[in-house]
Amino acid sequence: EAETILQELQDQERRRNAVLERLQEAMQQRDLAPLKEVLQEAHAELSLEELEMLAAQQLLEELEKEAKKKVETALRRRSAEAIYAAVEEGDWDKIQVALDVGLAAGLAEEGAPVRAAQAKLESLREAHEQQEAQWTVEETEARLEALKAAEGKLQGPRHKKERSALGKEIMKLRNGESYISARNFPKNPEKERQRREEQRRT
Repeated sequence: EAETILQELQDQERRRNAVLERLQEAMQQRDLAPLKEVLQEAHAELSLEELEMLAAQQLLEELEKEAKKKVETALRRRSAEAIYAAVEEGDWDKIQVALDVGLAAGLAEEGAPVRAAQAKLESLREAHEQQEAQWTVEETEARLEALKAAEGKLQGPRHKKERSALGKEIMKLRNGESYISARNFPKNPEKERQRREEQRRT
């Protein structure tokens, strides 16, 4: 029995030394994945309070921070490239999306990519708002025509309720804030902007 215990202790020491050796190699390489793998193995052979384990755990945390920083830096770089590409293309929606993504990725608001996007958006604002107004008018009027056509097909007393419901929907569209604003915008953009801003504040 004593020999068995001695053999187990010797085997345990060999495993411990082997783990320590692999741990030291992984620490020298400063490679995140191998170090994490060896640390998981080491938990079975080494105490968490041992100096080697403490040093390895500290190094692992440092490497994870470095890896995270690299990912964030790469994401900001790609975001900046996407912003410049959208600015070059001059597409309002693409610039807006790229700008939102870039800010979420950590691009500085005072940084060159963000300033470039904001400047381009400002230069495109007039045309974009005119286009939005035109789309709103066209979509609303197409919907109104469809409702009128449906209303015209409902003849006789038995369709009175349906006609009434369609009539209310038609009036709601005609008097809708977005439709009225879109119709007024081309006539006096600045005045309409001021009116919209006042409504947002109230």
